[in-house]
Amino acid sequence: MRLTVFSMLICILCSGAALLGILGTVYCKKRSYVYANDFLMGIFFIAVRCLIPFSFFYTLNIYSYTTLPFEHGTEGFYWGKPEILVFVWRLCLWIWMGGTVIKAFYVVYQQWRWEALLSRLPNSKHMPVLRKILAEKNCLKSVRLIEFPGNVIPCVVGLRKPKIVIPGNLSEKDLHYILLHELEHYQSGDLYFIALSQLLCVIYWWNPLVYLLRNLLKRMIEFRVDSTVAEHLSEEQKLDYSQSIINVLKQKLSEKDGKSNTALELRFCNTGLGLKKRFENIFYGEKRKSNYAALVIASVLFFMSTWVVIEPSFSAQEMERKYLTIFQESSCISEFGKYKLYVGKSHWFTLICKEFAEEWLGGEKCEDE
Repeated sequence: MRLTVFSMLICILCSGAALLGILGTVYCKKRSYVYANDFLMGIFFIAVRCLIPFSFFYTLNIYSYTTLPFEHGTEGFYWGKPEILVFVWRLCLWIWMGGTVIKAFYVVYQQWRWEALLSRLPNSKHMPVLRKILAEKNCLKSVRLIEFPGNVIPCVVGLRKPKIVIPGNLSEKDLHYILLHELEHYQSGDLYFIALSQLLCVIYWWNPLVYLLRNLLKRMIEFRVDSTVAEHLSEEQKLDYSQSIINVLKQKLSEKDGKSNTALELRFCNTGLGLKKRFENIFYGEKRKSNYAALVIASVLFFMSTWVVIEPSFSAQEMERKYLTIFQESSCISEFGKYKLYVGKSHWFTLICKEFAEEWLGGEKCEDE
């Protein structure tokens, strides 16, 4: 595997195009929640592709004089007194790395504060209810139930030591459905998906598309969990489950607005959080089997995005004009019609024309690999 500026650029372009395609499909389909599993699979492939922006042993590198011509004239600039040559690509790399370190520190610090706060809180008095549901779902993992002092959105946290966090004012009926929902998140491994999306936001902190990917991931996860929970509920229980979702979220909004009323409830149901779609999914959604055709298509598109990398090539005149003469031992090896220049054991660049390659080496002939 080899990491270059252009292999990373191809990765970002392909991932962005795939994500925009998924977003367009989600908003065009009226019942997009039915295909939540397929969308999640596509998002997973995009996330993995973003984490491996490399050229592989089977990658075809296409070298061109005209592709990305701006790269030829942006090697660096002089800055300060005394003047220091600053390379643009190195400056961008340092800004990227610096932002990644800052973002990672912030995420780790926030997670540490959250875990430290939860560790000081005792188990909820509703632990027997949780244990009963764990037994019904054949879950042998030890899961803590913590009542948070204040209105919070229920959630499950902790990859190694899972904890379900709930507000302290839930009714018995709401508690039951919220626990069913959060345990489904844990048993389905959704925490790992969320952690993967968070990692992408740390690495590609400057790319707005990764935040769209994270939001879309959370939305599809909610659709899938609602569908799984509702599969085992009667029509009356589905109504109670939906009302529990409204009750919890309405408390959070009323805390901000200072009041709670029917208008607030209706306004919340039609926000961009997709509650209307969630309720449609709960009552009218259908359970779909695994779509192996979608898996094959996603796999093919994934590997196609790694097959070709377009990189710029230079003539001997350009190299002589822009770079210093190489005094170390150098050699040129012909491979598939291209001529690779090696200085010592390191590959420096590739030339297309054999005459340029031999001219660069001072008349020496290139060896076939």
